[in-house]
Amino acid sequence: MVCVIELAVIDLLTKLALRIRHVAPRSLALLVPATLGVVYTAQLYATWVSGGFIPPIAFANSEVTGLVSFSGAYRLLAAFLASFVAYAVWQRKRIERTSIPAATAGLVGLAAVYALLVYNQPLARGIVIAKGEAPVSSFVHSVVIYAGMGSRVKVDAAGLDAIRSSFTRRSVYQHGFPEDITRSLPERPNVIVIFAEGMSARWMDTYGSLNPGVTPNLDRLADGSLVFTNYYNHTAATFRGLRGQLTSGHQETDGYNDEGTGIAQRDVSQDVTAIPRATVPTILKPHGYRSMFFLSQQEYVNNMIETLGFDRTLGRDYLYDTYLRKPGETARPVHLSDLQLFDAMLLELEAQPTDKPFFAAVYNFQTHAFLDGEVKYGDGGNQVLNRFHAFDRDVGHFIQRLMESPLHENTVLVFTSDHSTFPDPFAVKADGRMPLYFVDPIPLLIYWKGVEHRSINLMGKNSLDLAPSLLSLLGVREAHNLFMGCTFFEQCTLDRISNIGDEYILTDPQRSYSAFQVPEAQLASFGHARDVIERYKSMDLIIETPNVTSKEPIPHMLLRNEAVLGSFQSPKAGDVRAVGIKIGNFGGTSDGNVSLKVCKAGTCRASTASMVGSVDNDYLQFYLPEPLRVATGDAITFTFRRIDGTKPLAMWSYPGSTGSELTLPNATKVPRDAKIALTF
Repeated sequence: MVCVIELAVIDLLTKLALRIRHVAPRSLALLVPATLGVVYTAQLYATWVSGGFIPPIAFANSEVTGLVSFSGAYRLLAAFLASFVAYAVWQRKRIERTSIPAATAGLVGLAAVYALLVYNQPLARGIVIAKGEAPVSSFVHSVVIYAGMGSRVKVDAAGLDAIRSSFTRRSVYQHGFPEDITRSLPERPNVIVIFAEGMSARWMDTYGSLNPGVTPNLDRLADGSLVFTNYYNHTAATFRGLRGQLTSGHQETDGYNDEGTGIAQRDVSQDVTAIPRATVPTILKPHGYRSMFFLSQQEYVNNMIETLGFDRTLGRDYLYDTYLRKPGETARPVHLSDLQLFDAMLLELEAQPTDKPFFAAVYNFQTHAFLDGEVKYGDGGNQVLNRFHAFDRDVGHFIQRLMESPLHENTVLVFTSDHSTFPDPFAVKADGRMPLYFVDPIPLLIYWKGVEHRSINLMGKNSLDLAPSLLSLLGVREAHNLFMGCTFFEQCTLDRISNIGDEYILTDPQRSYSAFQVPEAQLASFGHARDVIERYKSMDLIIETPNVTSKEPIPHMLLRNEAVLGSFQSPKAGDVRAVGIKIGNFGGTSDGNVSLKVCKAGTCRASTASMVGSVDNDYLQFYLPEPLRVATGDAITFTFRRIDGTKPLAMWSYPGSTGSELTLPNATKVPRDAKIALTF
């Protein structure tokens, strides 16, 4: 009934707009029902391809939607717009028959009934249409929810530092892989991690597939690997899954989008990203590992991956131009096929110098939702089974080549997924056990030459545990991090809760549960974990700062180990014995220690000071261990750094008068000066 009311409203709005006499305002008024009709039509198309209306997570995964062909949707929308214009022209000729009071009364009446029917409507999941959903209202609901998933919330430095402190860890793990498993592991091995796009474990015979023979090559690999079962994705979609696994965390915002609000594209001239996170490649770098990430596409996903600390992000352009382009070819494909991606990756890895091990990760594309496979499974009637069957052919080709490569002697191969398969009608038809939410067991295989095959039941743990577990396999124990997970061989409190937007899913040794299904005995711990995850995600929010072009003084917040760099000129000649810098200690509440390093022509002096006893909005004195001799007008550089402490601390800056710049903790350069006082 709600769907019919929306159609009736669109019709009445069209007729009322046509009563307007002047062309310009009439055309503008017609845009309203036309836009509503476009949304309605798009939702019908979404229902046809996925079984339900567009969910919020679809907007969160917009970085890859440009690579999926929606030509059917475009044709349908074009047909609607042509029909709308024809209908408007036809109605215009008979518009005098429409009574404005009657149409207005009908519109008001329909609106009242409509409001009652859509009140508290369920959130669209994109899987089935729930009772109470309607195309237009559901679309608006999804947009509002998605906007809330990445809202710009103001976070003060004190609260932010307290949050970071509560999650900061100085070690990666206590209990890693048992020695009886790693006995045959090569010393300082290379690592290749395959993140299969949107693959649940249920398509493999290894994990009890209801459709035998979909992935024969992966099943053969599993027969000689460590196989981890009852292992779930902790989030979705693509970038949340990739970043979340490589940082062992959840996130509030997406990575890169047209609005410019993603993690990879904040305007740091006005905003400061809250907390950078340690990732697997950044932790491995001091241990001599070079890192690479391989993708079949270009643009958004590549830009997002570049925020994760890999030394190189190798996408379509580089791989195609270096390894795949044939003589005479000029245009690049929209994306590489999975076979092309794996072939080019192996060629690149085989060309790497052997003086250092590498950590390489790869994300394919051709198993993305709504795509069909080049190789048909069975009668070819199920696109989900087709695409994973085709993927198995391509990844099988890569595995065979790797086994024949010199890399085989000293490389660990990890096969997993960025997230589970989206439960669209094809997926549910292929396996009716599939839950109608975006959390499902995902595959995890770990192989190296000589590994003893065994199956390890993870009892409902999720992909938060991938990063600490891989690092433990490589023996990297000590590293500062913000990991939420632990290794597969430890117990922690957050690795059995999956989160997508505002939806939370509990996983345990038996099954998974939506928030409404959580057993009563686990409700308290589930609620606590949900609160902790929300607190963690706030580290992806931003600190709003004043406009740096302001003529007023501006305080620049400093968290632990953050610094402001700048320069100034000596007002006179002599021996500088102390340097003062103007700070704000928020009414005497700042704690911890700070340092100041000043340099002139390569000669430097450094000193530390305690914030305890400092004066708010005044100079904090640093007494130099030796005088620094300067001449009038000498350029002196400084680095003001917060060493420790958790309470708010700021350094004041003022409009620049000498053309100098300050470099803020987020690496932004601003035309401002610090307030410096020299004691000679």
